Amino acid sequence: MLSNNTVKIRALLKNSSTERFEIQGIVSTIILSTLYFKHNSDIPPFLKEVFDIEYKDYVLKSRTMILARTIRFVDKLDDKATDKIRKELLKWFEDFGYDEPFSKNISRNKNAADSWMNK
Repeated sequence: MLSNNTVKIRALLKNSSTERFEIQGIVSTIILSTLYFKHNSDIPPFLKEVFDIEYKDYVLKSRTMILARTIRFVDKLDDKATDKIRKELLKWFEDFGYDEPFSKNISRNKNAADSWMNK
């Protein structure tokens, strides 16, 4: 089962006329979501693979700092580079298994609800 955000993100990434602000929104959703990255230490491989950027350790301690730097990076890109990032995001999203985090979250919530109901 896919989340509503997941379906929207995939649709936007598949559209070649996706605007820069939409890419920034997608990046924000991915970085801030604990569905994709449980820990901040899980984010650097994503940044390297999609954007080919690395941040110092003090930046990686805060998702909002990571997000601010990455959004600033995307904002400075020209249209050709933005389209390349869009394609890299789509590739990462499909390689990652975009429906897996949502499915895990549902099963975890279902088990929690079951244990509560059985009391």
